[in-house]
Amino acid sequence: MADRSSKSSSSGKAAPLLEAGKIAAPKLQVAGTPKARSHWLSRLWSSQDSRNAKQQTTDPLDVTYWIDPNAEKRGTPRHRTRLRAGKIVDADNQFLSECVIIDRSSQGIRLRAVRPIALPPSFRLYDDLDKQVVDVCQVWSGHGEIGVILRDRWESAQATKHPCASLGAKYYAVTD
Repeated sequence: MADRSSKSSSSGKAAPLLEAGKIAAPKLQVAGTPKARSHWLSRLWSSQDSRNAKQQTTDPLDVTYWIDPNAEKRGTPRHRTRLRAGKIVDADNQFLSECVIIDRSSQGIRLRAVRPIALPPSFRLYDDLDKQVVDVCQVWSGHGEIGVILRDRWESAQATKHPCASLGAKYYAVTD
């Protein structure tokens, strides 16, 4: 626990008041302690409406932070991509929709489809920049975005004999 006393070198607007003894040093709480958790939960589950509640006379510098361990369910960190275009194709390599790859990790990708579309549970994703294709499974969707996990490794679609090679051509959505 850190204890700020008048002997420590303080900076800011509160420093002269602390040194003069006119205000008390803030009491720091560690987020992992039961007291901090119960204090935070009591504020969260308060039955009073926050608009009608009276102002509390607690120290404004007394702040408790709580991090929800269940908020981030990703196993590996994701990396943003910048305007990375892609195409969604079904298992038979038939074009379904264009998309933008928002971010990616080693195990999954977040997409934004160009138009609303009902997707099958598993499909293929073609990356326009790298000219690669991968099998993916849809995990979640909402707010126009789709979260997928990779089922397989990325494979190159640059060979002319590859079924997805036509996706890199000018008229990729036109079938013969």
